[in-house]
Amino acid sequence: MSLLHLPIWLLVILLAGCLANQPPHPSPTPFPVPTLTPAAIPTPTPLPLAPTPTPTLVIPGSPEGGPTALPPTPGTDLNAQQAQSTMAITSSTPVVRPGESFTVTGVLSGMGIPHYTLYLKDEPAVIVGYDNQLGFQGFTGEHIEFISASATGSQVQFVLRALQPGEVQIKLSASGEVAVRGGQGQPPVWAWGNVASDNLIIQIKE
Repeated sequence: MSLLHLPIWLLVILLAGCLANQPPHPSPTPFPVPTLTPAAIPTPTPLPLAPTPTPTLVIPGSPEGGPTALPPTPGTDLNAQQAQSTMAITSSTPVVRPGESFTVTGVLSGMGIPHYTLYLKDEPAVIVGYDNQLGFQGFTGEHIEFISASATGSQVQFVLRALQPGEVQIKLSASGEVAVRGGQGQPPVWAWGNVASDNLIIQIKE
């Protein structure tokens, strides 16, 4: 018998039975929701504090590129050695009494436009230029005091006065232009150099 000839109510029952026997449709798998991880915010690194500049003492008349601060200790550098620069030191007397004055003289060779420094126990005490400009005065000792200074391009004189008994160590140095050897076949070139004298001992006695 064809299904078309069956009563409608029977067709409805058969269709309902077929639908009931079908396996249930699986539930759709939900798409995974991605987990958003917030980006790490870097901790800013504090900037280092700028160092406090150390004040320097400008030497009057120093050429561009020359030193602008007092050397910590007197010495003779390579440029002055090549130029054979020398500094000799003498005193008007090796022994003085408190209240008496004496003169320390430095004779310079092999250097131009010099600036002279008098050291007491390797500490700078006075600076004077070849043009007699006094650039610095800072005595720290108690045995002597500064009276005056005069200088030329080849000589410097410091007049000092003894104050109390003791021993004083004095040294002179000069900074200026020196002629150093150039390359092979080249003429000498000018450079900035430093030259120092030997130590001079002054005895102050009653």
